[in-house]
Amino acid sequence: MSEVETEPVPAVAAGYAIPQGSVDELLDAGGRPLSHARSLMAALDRLGPEALSAAGRRRDAIFMQQGITFEVAGSDGERRDRAWPLDLVPRVLTSAEWTIIKRGLAQRIRALNAFVDDVYHAHEIVQAGIVPWSLIVSRKEFARPVHGVRAPGGVYCHVCGCDLVRDRTAVRAKVGMLGHAPFLYDDLTTLENVRFAVRAAGGEVSGVDAALERVGLTGRTRRTTAGRLSTGQRRRAALAALVARRPALWLLDEPHAALDAEARRVLDEVILEAASAGAAVLLASHELDAVFPLADRVVSMVGGRVLSERRGGRMPGGVPGPTAATVLPVARGAHVA
Repeated sequence: MSEVETEPVPAVAAGYAIPQGSVDELLDAGGRPLSHARSLMAALDRLGPEALSAAGRRRDAIFMQQGITFEVAGSDGERRDRAWPLDLVPRVLTSAEWTIIKRGLAQRIRALNAFVDDVYHAHEIVQAGIVPWSLIVSRKEFARPVHGVRAPGGVYCHVCGCDLVRDRTAVRAKVGMLGHAPFLYDDLTTLENVRFAVRAAGGEVSGVDAALERVGLTGRTRRTTAGRLSTGQRRRAALAALVARRPALWLLDEPHAALDAEARRVLDEVILEAASAGAAVLLASHELDAVFPLADRVVSMVGGRVLSERRGGRMPGGVPGPTAATVLPVARGAHVA
């Protein structure tokens, strides 16, 4: 037998099963420690579950004492501090993996600095038509007083937080987004656009016809190029792609915008159907009256800060996918999680 096959399953991982389609950074498919994680798993085994939980409580207590917190408001409107979440178990990487990641992170931060420098100086990205100047100057983060001023060493981004994804393709297949301005290829028909979007996400196109019918895009509309569709029809086409894909997480930005009453009704039904199937749905919307009945959790936010949290108007009633809503004075949203 090989060394991997004889490696015992650590006690701390007993009864643990890696979720289907996921990758564990410390264990192989059989629950045994990966070679570069054996020392860490042995240490966790010696520590034991109770001691690990106690360490987590000490971490939270220290964070609360030192002010390493974020503020939330409960359903009673009272604001409370919560300890910043931090995983006690480190993510262990091999040297080969880190070499690739380090190069990628360095490349990304150089690109970010180059972009910011260009925004405040040469404007090449604007002249190339990649980023509209109106988009840049309309951002509250754009600092007009320092336009034309170069930061020391050309360094604008001193801290860069990057999520490390093991399998980007697998993640893309589980996440679907309906943006405020859905992207469609104007020279492709409605049917071709939806089929392309489903394929690009690694989905099966067998459900495209039914999805188009579900959102009311039938007859000649299916054969119409996207460039000739109305704004509402374009949003329906993007919604049809989500219906056909059935992702685990739905991200919907102002989903009711530009939709007539019938289309809104269909959208609401699709959202509830997704939740009933166990999906998570996050809505960001200015229309509280539209999203409140769809959510069973409502969070009010402004400027990135949570103002309050309460129950929404949707009653769970045995529906597998719990629903929540985020309500902002500037932008409201509903989160079905």
